[in-house]
Amino acid sequence: GMLLLAAAGLLAGLPGFGADLGTSFTLFAAAGLWYVLRVKEGFGLREAATAVAVALVGLAAILLIHRFSPEPTHVTGVVDDSPGDIIATFGRRLALNVRNTSAIPVAWLIVALLPVWLAVAWKRLGPFGPVLRRDPAWRAATIGLALAAIIGFLVNDSIGVAGLGFTYLSAALIYPALRERWTSG
Repeated sequence: GMLLLAAAGLLAGLPGFGADLGTSFTLFAAAGLWYVLRVKEGFGLREAATAVAVALVGLAAILLIHRFSPEPTHVTGVVDDSPGDIIATFGRRLALNVRNTSAIPVAWLIVALLPVWLAVAWKRLGPFGPVLRRDPAWRAATIGLALAAIIGFLVNDSIGVAGLGFTYLSAALIYPALRERWTSG
């Protein structure tokens, strides 16, 4: 799972394919999260640092590829700047995302509900609890999806990533609970 997510992050960030730095970073973060949620026991500071390290190594690889790419892309302009300019670019993207989200106020509902779904998956709450307790891999997937959707909102300049993450996360939580109810009753 980690390798598949990392490969998708690489593809999303490559010049000529996606050249989408935010989505690439989100997928690398998801790869790191999947690794720590499925391989490590528990989730503490060390696991969070591991997930961050995977995301940053993936981001560094994409930035290096763009730095030496023969065809300039919009990411190439960011790479040629100083590290402070790269961080400022992410800040501008986040500000743009906040403005875009604010243009459709109901979109804030998606952003606000992502941490709620994360808490439901983490704590195995409500009617979703039995399935999440029985299937640790499913729980890890829902937690990873929730965290990746939150990260996607923070590093992309469109509500789309958070919205898609919310949609998939909702389905991942609701469908098994409904299936269990339909088959048991």
